[in-house]
This record gives sequence, structure tokens and C-alpha cells, in this order.
Amino acid sequence: MKTLLNLATILLFLAQAYGQTSFGLRFAVNPGQNPAASYMIANRQDPANECLFNVERVNPFKQVGLMLRKENKNFWLMGELLYGQSETQYSLAYTYRIAKEGENNLYTLKKSFIDMPITVGAKLGIFEIFSGFVVSKDLKTEDEMHQVDGYSETLPAFRFGWHAGAGVSLGPVLIDARYQQEFSNYGTGQFINGQELRLYNLPDKVSVTAAIRF
Repeated sequence: MKTLLNLATILLFLAQAYGQTSFGLRFAVNPGQNPAASYMIANRQDPANECLFNVERVNPFKQVGLMLRKENKNFWLMGELLYGQSETQYSLAYTYRIAKEGENNLYTLKKSFIDMPITVGAKLGIFEIFSGFVVSKDLKTEDEMHQVDGYSETLPAFRFGWHAGAGVSLGPVLIDARYQQEFSNYGTGQFINGQELRLYNLPDKVSVTAAIRF
């Protein structure tokens, strides 16, 4: 939360420094999804504990934050800070042995994070198209996979990605739909007995957002 407040202070300073820049609040809704990923085989060196690992579900979540937008006649540049909390479910199924009492086959990774998109857009009347890059910073994580023997994680401090979308500008109100994808895969930074649980699928999401600018 301290990081969010510091970044918000920077945005407020920039908004005051540049008279043609608008400042506002943004809200986003991200529907849930069932990512299509091929499972991976973990613990092959230990056949008694060999297992299949996969991502199963990303639950719906919302985001709220700040935006700073500078524009001219045909184009605009925008920076945003969007806070959210997400839940991703992973599955772990043993191929030979029966699960021990109390073991689960679904584990949830919870994150609170900040998305920091930098976006360039073009105006087409009231319609807009845009694209840009996103830096994400995890503030807190809770990972149920720590219940699994031999599990460890070294999650990256920052995650990087890109996004693109289209929307409408109705005076002080901005509405858009955007697609966002990370450059790192599901399972990056997660390990069982030193083997990275990296899946051949990139985390992505579709967001519907609305902003009120001042």
C-alpha cells in the first residue's frame, strides 16, 4: 500500500505540473477464465511422487486506481496505477501414489498487486484505439502450494507485458475494453525439488474499464 501511495503522489505532482494533463479515477472488471495449458510432469526423478502440474482457473477480480493522461489533437499518452487482488488455481495430481490424507489436488495462489500500464492511443472521433506496455508489481502473495513437499518459489519482483484495446471518449468519461498478456509463463518462479513448474502458456486477461477524469 505504501508503494501505491508513493506512486499516486508522483501522478498528482505530474498532473499539477502540466496544465493540459487530465487526472482521474479508473475502475476495471476482469472476468474469470480457464487457461488452456498443457500439463507438465514434475518429480520425474522420484517416481513415487511423480505428478502432473497445470493451471486450472483464474477467478474474476476487480481493479481500482488512478490515471494521468496527456493529449493533443490526434493522439494521447496515459499512465495508470491499478490495484487488484487475484486468485489463480493450480492442480497437482500424482501419477502413481494415492494422495495422503489432508492433501489437496487444487492449490490457490493469491496475489495483491499493482498494474502500471503506459499507453499510447489515437483518436477517431469519439472512438479510440490504443496499445502499450505494462509493468506489474506484486505486493503480497499467499501460495497454498507450500503445503507440497519439496515446493519453493522465487517469484519475480516485477512482471512485464503488453496490452491493446479500443474505447470511447465521452467528455470526462472514458470506457474501454482491453486485452493484456504477460511475457512470463504460468508457473514461472515456482519449483518442486528444484524443477521449475513453467507451463507453455502466458498469463492474459480481458478487462472492461471505466474512468472519470477531472
